Amino acid sequence: MPTTHKDRALVTATEAKNKFGRLLEKAMQGGLVVITKHDAPKAVLISMDEYTALSNAPESRINSLSAEFDSFSCACSGRSAEFDAGRFPRLA
Repeated sequence: MPTTHKDRALVTATEAKNKFGRLLEKAMQGGLVVITKHDAPKAVLISMDEYTALSNAPESRINSLSAEFDSFSCACSGRSAEFDAGRFPRLA
């Protein structure tokens, strides 16, 4: 029998196989399904929207932090971003 906590279900691999349709609906409605094997979590079933948001979040955050760092670095050093990016040759 699946264990549920609010929007999360904890099911064994066998239960997931036997009740996949219901678990898929739960995930599509925004729920989270944790699949266990030998009492240890092994996989998670989530909606495509949730997956897309999670997979894009780190890249977006890194790009934002990188741009913020670059502007801070250039402002502090007085050099241009083009110079720091290697677009202009450095003089010896």
